[in-house]
Amino acid sequence: MASAGVSAKPRGFGETRRRDRWWGQPLAVFLGLSTFVVYTTWAAFQGEHYHYGPYLSPFYSPELFGSSEHSWLGPQPAWWPAGLPFSPAFLILWGPGLFR
Repeated sequence: MASAGVSAKPRGFGETRRRDRWWGQPLAVFLGLSTFVVYTTWAAFQGEHYHYGPYLSPFYSPELFGSSEHSWLGPQPAWWPAGLPFSPAFLILWGPGLFR
């Protein structure tokens, strides 16, 4: 029985024989999620301009402690560390962050 000879040339690290742009979709997902994480971090550390009239930003909802009329439990708590800037989002965003 005859066998076909296959020459396997050693390739560099991460090099494949694929010619399509397979890395496009993972790159787009990575860039999209990274942009969201950067924006969310900025919005959380900003700690201002998160309410307007009856509207409240989803990053701060529900507002447990804070200075707006949406606050459930009153103003900034006394137990909050003095060296850490206060933002109502810090008390909320850890929850959805656990799902990531």
